[in-house]
Amino acid sequence: MLSVFGTGMDLHIFLASKILDRSYEQLMTLKQTDSKQFKRIRNSMKPVNFGKIYGMGPQTLWQRFLSLGQNMTFDEAQSLHLSWDQTFPQIQTYQNRCQSQYYRTRAPLPLLGGTPYITSLGGRLCRPEVSMDKHFLNFTQIVNFPIQATCTDFLKRSLWYLYALIKAGQLPATVVLSAHDEIILEFHESDAEGVQQMVNTVMVSAAQEVLSPMTSKLKWTQVLGKVGRRNLKMQI
Repeated sequence: MLSVFGTGMDLHIFLASKILDRSYEQLMTLKQTDSKQFKRIRNSMKPVNFGKIYGMGPQTLWQRFLSLGQNMTFDEAQSLHLSWDQTFPQIQTYQNRCQSQYYRTRAPLPLLGGTPYITSLGGRLCRPEVSMDKHFLNFTQIVNFPIQATCTDFLKRSLWYLYALIKAGQLPATVVLSAHDEIILEFHESDAEGVQQMVNTVMVSAAQEVLSPMTSKLKWTQVLGKVGRRNLKMQI
């Protein structure tokens, strides 16, 4: 999957090429020659990619297709489910490893009462839910938390470094907003190049504390223009 993203390929069309046994290039030409069929094929892969990445089972996947008005048998949904595992085997390996680690690890904190737990790479700990005197995390939480929480670790470290540089007068910018994978900064247009270079350095440095090696892949977008100033949205 990383190679698909790294080469800029369309993930949904890539999966369709494996399932339909047609070349990726052949399916991509449909975007110009038959846009309706292209959209239909691409949309049919979305429930599989978006569901399976969070551990969706064949029964739930089938129900998802039915809820979207796609007439599909359970056997067809199960075949798609299996094809995804065969196309991206390392994702399933990761999910199995998360689940195994969760059930083998016991929380040392008295607050959690010795229950199983899962953490981000930065050490953020997921507190289990309590139901009928039992502590548990469902499978989706187990495989998703390390990813989402590690992104949070990364983003908060970056914000801390940016704030420190701004307070020290070394970064002529203001943090306007932070949400999910985005940070919006405001600065004078004449400082644009220097600010972008410094923020790139900060983001990579923050990421290196969590993930290594890490390269900078930031997207800058002007979201609001002002006279003499620029608001930019930085997407991680």
